[in-house]
Order: sequence, then structure tokens, then C-alpha cells
Amino acid sequence: GRPRQRVHTSDDGVELNEDTWAELDVCHGDSEHQRRVQQQRLNWDARRPANINSLQQYEACQQSEDQLKQRESLVQLMKERMVEALSRHWCRGSGVNRVHNGDTCITVGSSRSVACHMLGASFWLSVPTVTCEACGTTWELSPAAAGCWGSSPVVPNTWFDKQLLEFYRHLVLPGGLSSGAFTGACIAVAVVIDGAAAAAASAACPAGRGAVPTIDQRDIQAAWLEYSRAAEYAHDPHALVGAELSFFGPAGLCPACAGTPDSAGAAEAAAAVAPPRHSAEHLFDPGAAAAGTLQRSALEKGLLAADARDILSIFSISDKPAIIAVCFDANVKSNRYASAGKSGGYSEAFAVLGRFLGRAHTRLWDMKGNGQLHVKQTQLAELGADEVSIEVAGECHPQLSCARETSLHSGISDECGLAGGVCSHGFPLLGMFLAMPAPERFLYYDLALQELLYDARVHIMYLDTGCSYSRHRQLLKPRPAAEPAHVRLPWWHAKGHGATCCLRNSGLYLPGAGRRVGETCEQLWAQLKPLTSVTRYMAKPNYLDCIDDFLGFVAAARLAEFVPFMVEQHRSLVRKLEECRSRYTDLVAAAGRQGLTEMQLMSAAVDACGPTDVAAPVTLDAAAARLKLLVDYVRVDQQRRGLLQMQQHATALAVALPGREGRSLRARGQDAPRLQKLAEKLGGEYPWRGAAANRSGAVAAVLAERFRDVCAEMARTIEELVLQRFERERTQQYFLYVKNVCLEASRSRQEAADELHASVAGCMPDGPWCNAIAGCTAAVKHVLEEAAVHGAVAVLLQRSAAKHQDWYEAAVTRFEGLSV
Repeated sequence: GRPRQRVHTSDDGVELNEDTWAELDVCHGDSEHQRRVQQQRLNWDARRPANINSLQQYEACQQSEDQLKQRESLVQLMKERMVEALSRHWCRGSGVNRVHNGDTCITVGSSRSVACHMLGASFWLSVPTVTCEACGTTWELSPAAAGCWGSSPVVPNTWFDKQLLEFYRHLVLPGGLSSGAFTGACIAVAVVIDGAAAAAASAACPAGRGAVPTIDQRDIQAAWLEYSRAAEYAHDPHALVGAELSFFGPAGLCPACAGTPDSAGAAEAAAAVAPPRHSAEHLFDPGAAAAGTLQRSALEKGLLAADARDILSIFSISDKPAIIAVCFDANVKSNRYASAGKSGGYSEAFAVLGRFLGRAHTRLWDMKGNGQLHVKQTQLAELGADEVSIEVAGECHPQLSCARETSLHSGISDECGLAGGVCSHGFPLLGMFLAMPAPERFLYYDLALQELLYDARVHIMYLDTGCSYSRHRQLLKPRPAAEPAHVRLPWWHAKGHGATCCLRNSGLYLPGAGRRVGETCEQLWAQLKPLTSVTRYMAKPNYLDCIDDFLGFVAAARLAEFVPFMVEQHRSLVRKLEECRSRYTDLVAAAGRQGLTEMQLMSAAVDACGPTDVAAPVTLDAAAARLKLLVDYVRVDQQRRGLLQMQQHATALAVALPGREGRSLRARGQDAPRLQKLAEKLGGEYPWRGAAANRSGAVAAVLAERFRDVCAEMARTIEELVLQRFERERTQQYFLYVKNVCLEASRSRQEAADELHASVAGCMPDGPWCNAIAGCTAAVKHVLEEAAVHGAVAVLLQRSAAKHQDWYEAAVTRFEGLSV
């Protein structure tokens, strides 16, 4: 019954079934293949800094992409790239005797043929080994210097164009396209579209090889993975100037959630504009007949919108960046088979990126190595699930695997999935993801939350088992030094919990929460799902880096469309507010037909939220008191009916859920004492039970609950309009600040390059250009190489500044006039 498993190494892709499963163990030995793979990984690690520098210099000098349409063929384009790469040799930037022509100082000693694959073309390319008579350096042109990536770190026989790898990255990360399918498509396209390219490069074709080289999927896997480990250093300002942007905090990739320097100023500007009015506010206007206690209860239960300054007060403290809401969840689809990579030398290899799988992930796997995952995390026996739940004494006590006291590794997976968090705009939080070494448990969220609260303040944490997780946090010893202000259930998940639990823990009823539904992690998992068909067969370091690259890909895609996203969010909120007002009016009219006034309906809605904490109880008139009894009756009757249904379908549950969950549900369906208590409550506390069957009474009870929900939803929508006004201000601050940081860093880099050139000018002997460079020491040559790197990074930072300036101008233009 074990499914077919697949092992991907850097050299072969072997499909294994249960008959060959036991043969995997023979790959653990110190084989020649394992040693070779280990050495290749060491070579990649050693080569990576040089590849990054070459890529940065290529990006800095890259011409417009329109050149693809202006060349006779892609072969000609690649040759021109190679000539340009040679012209960027470090000694050309020395600034000494520029009147001399340095091109005459480079001679070609030999060449070899490599297979070059570009978008629409595959051909043989002659790669020269050259000598610079000026500095005496002999080298073979590296693929990264020409905008390509090799299939191996040392003397690669196959080059892949950067654009081809980016194209594959845009297919594999969001779509899960296999390397086999991609290579087949590339070969077909190259043969059909650009057959002339092969003829143009026929002179470089090795003896006995075809005119059009084929693509080996193992080569493109190796090149793509290694390229993904270096690509961020050519474009991402957080990688180029990380220290200057580190104070943005874990949500630093999101313009609306990053801790900008003047968040308090943005909050003041947002609070100065009056928010829309709630449809029920006229009930509590000065001189209205409503008692003050009812208004306080409605505010406390979240049926009225909180004051704008109260909502934004969390941003008045600037010790740490403040995040309005974060959403955490776990996903088991993104697992990895323990057998993957066993035949290679990956046992001592480590992931490279570590942007999202950061300190929390490292701590978790250290705990696994020390055996600490076997230790109980709390003394509470019954903790949370959101699939099926009932209420016992007002508490939500579902059964869920993540509430386990301990979790041990079992099965065929090494990584059992992914746990992590995103901000309410869908940006993955830096350093807040963990590959689960064992089935899900609350410990994973504890570790992530500890790292999150170390660098930021969190107003609301959404978790689909937030009710149980809150109780778990209260039992931790020692108590955590910092906590989120609130832990809440996402709106849609809360509907699966008991009624009291939903009212107590859903973000819908939290004053000041805004319309942060809390389901954003589900969107991320939906995007990740296609990729899991590829990652589960990867070796561990490749798996971790691929997941990390995917999260960065999601963040970059959201950033590029963030301004239109915020505009559409505002327009959607305006539509939601009008919809809520229309529903409010319809419910008031329907209540009037049942003989209830708007004030009575509000009183019943407040009572339907559960017991109030204010000192003075709310006084209800006869109609509102009767409506309260009706609402309570409907709730208790729903609980009794749910238990009876579990009892009646015990056989179906045994077939559909043969495991722990099924046993738990069947046991609860047989809970005769609980059923007896509910029946006694229905027959005893509601002596007018017959009246409850009256259609008008049932309609009135439902109206009260619907009125409660529409008031809460309208209040959260109004609060969200206030929060988004603040976030639009902070978004503009973010783009402007990143632009200024990039400009300053670019100037600093260019100044550093100029200073390095000036520092060695006096060390260079007089005379012709070639002789001057040749007379330099190795230290001088190293300084000139470093100066070339600084100059390239300065250009990349300049481009990043221009891009953020464009986003800033778009935000100023499109945000203007967005008001209610």
C-alpha cells in the first residue's frame, strides 16, 4: 500500500516503488557518488560569492531587453554578451591611462564548446580562455558574467540563460511544473523557432554531437536551484542594504505593515479624518432614550465601531514596529519524503537562503536533535480543532492533532509540512516559517511567536484554533515575556466552533479589529499547493531553499501590484459598507413586522453576544426579554440536534473517520448525560416551549442574531476604512524611505569605488596602460576587483531607487481622493 516515491539527486532521478524501498538503505554508505555530490556542494558554496558578483556586474551593465528584437539571432546576442563581459574585467576600471586601448591586451589562448540554452534557442557556444597581458590574469569566461548560469560550479558544460531560468521559476513556483515537462517544451521550441541558431553556431558543435544540443533535466534543476540562491542579490534592496532596512521588522516586505520611521505621524493623519457613521449610532445620539449601559455594551461586544484614535493608538509607541494583524496556520501538503536525497551527499549540507525559514526554524530542529519534541508542552489535555466542535460549560473543546502534548516523527515524511504566518495583506513574515519535523503542535507557533514578538508588537494574532491556543498560552511556564494583544479565530473558521466560542473568540466581534478576516494563510497555502508535487522529492537543503524562494516570489509579486491592490481594497470596503447598511435597513423593517422596535432589536442583539462585563446590567422590556429567551432556546436546541445527529450517524462516522477524530465524535454522540441536561433545559427553563414553535417567534430569534452580525460587520468595515487610511499613509512613507535608503547606499557604494581607485593610483607605476597594471601587486589587484563590485551594486541600487520612486508617485496619485 505504500505509494510510489521518487528520489531526486543532483545526478539522477530514480523512481522507486515498494519493491525497491529497502534498497534505499544501501545508499547511506561512504560511496564515491556521495563523496562527489558533497564535493560539488562545497564547490557551489565556494563559487557562490563570485557568481553573485558576476551577476551583479552583468545586471548593472545589461542593455535594454529590446536588443532581443534587434539581433540577427540569439547566438549573436550571446557572443556580444561575452565581449561585453570581457570588457568589464576589473583592470579596465582602474582609471589609469584610459587613453590606451586595453582590448589589445586580451588574448585568446584556447576555447571549448558548451551547450547554451536560451528562450527560443539551444546551440553550441565557443567559450574562450583568455589572458590579460595587463594584469597577467588567465581565466575562462564564467556563465554568470554573461547573464547565464552553469550546470555545475566548476567548468560547466551547459549554460542556461538567466531569462530562461526566470521563466522556469515563474512556472515551477506558482504552477509546480516539473523540470521534465519544461525541458521537453524548450527543446521543441528551440528546434521549431530558432533552427537557424544551430546553423550559425555549427562551428562550435563538438564532434559526434547533434547540431541542436538537448537539455538534461538534471542540469536545469541544478542551475535553477543555485540561481535562486543568488538572484535576490541583484534586485532585492533588503539583500543589498539589509542593515538599513532591518528596523522594518518581520513584516518589512509589506509597505502597509512595515515599521516606517513616522508611523505615529501616519496614525495622526488618519485619525484626523472623521470616519463614516454606523447605522445604529442615531440610537445613542445625545438626548436619545437609550441607556448609557446599552451603548457601552454594544461597543464592548463589537456591535459599534471603536473610536478612530483608539484604533490607531497602538502606533503611538515607537519602541518596536506595530503590526495590526498576523495570520498563522500549518499546511501538511508541503511535506518532504525522508528518502529523498539519500543517495547523494546531503547529510551535512545546509540551506543557504534562510530569509523566511529563519531562527524559529533553526531552534525547532535543534530541539528535535536534542529530543525535546518528546516533552509535554502543557498540562491541558483537551485543546482545539475547528472541523467539528461542541460546547461544554461554555467552553469550546474540539479534538485536534495540533493540540497534542507531544509529537513524534512517524511515516515516510521527514518534513511533515510547513507552519508559518503572513500579515493581513498576504506578505510572508520574515523568519516566521518552520518546516515541521513531526506532526503539528502548538509548540511551533510558540517558537514563531517568540521570535515575532522579539522584533515587533502584534495587535491581533489569528489562528484557526485561537480559542484553544489562548488557553495553552495561559498555561505556559514560565509565562512569555510578551504576548499579542489579542488571539482570535478567523471569521470563517469561527463558524465551525460552538456558538459561545464563536462570539467570544471570532475577530468579527472584537472592537477595533477592523475587517481583517484572518484567512490570509489559506490563500498562501493555495498558491503553494502546486509546488508541493516537486518539493516533496527534493533533498532537504534544496527543499528548504525552494520553499524560501517561493515565499520571496509571493512577496515580490504582491509588492509589484500593491498600489492597485490597496485601491481595490478601499473600493471593496465601500461596497461592503453600503451592503451592510442595506441589510441593516431590511432587518429593522422585518423586525417591525414582528412588532419589535429598532431599540428592542439592538437590545436583543447585545444580549445575543453573551454575558456583558459592565457593572450595571442592561434593562430589557418585555418584548426584548421574550426575544432573549427565544434566542437562547434556538441556541440550546441547535446543540441538542447536533448531538442527536452524531448519535444517529454513528455507523457512517465509523466508516468515514476510522481514526482518533471519528472515535471522539462517536463518543460525544453517545454522551447521554449531556443530552439529558440539554433536554431538561429546553423543557424546564422555557415553560413557554410551545410558543417557540410559533413561526413569528422563531423568525424574531433569527432576526436578532442576524442583526447582531450585520452590526458587527458594519462596525468592522468602518474600522477597516480607518485602518486603511493609516496604511495608505504608511505605504507612501515606505516607498519614499526605501528610495532614499537606496539612493544613499548607491552614493556610498560609488564613493567607496572611487576611493578604492584613488587609493591604488599612487601605487601604480608610470608608463603604458598594460605595463602599469602588470606592475601592480596582488593586493592592488584585489582592491580593483572590490571597486568593480562596489560600482556594480551602486548601479543596481540606483535602479531600485527609481522603481520605488515610481511606486511612490503611483501611490500619491491613486490614493488621492479615496474617501467615504
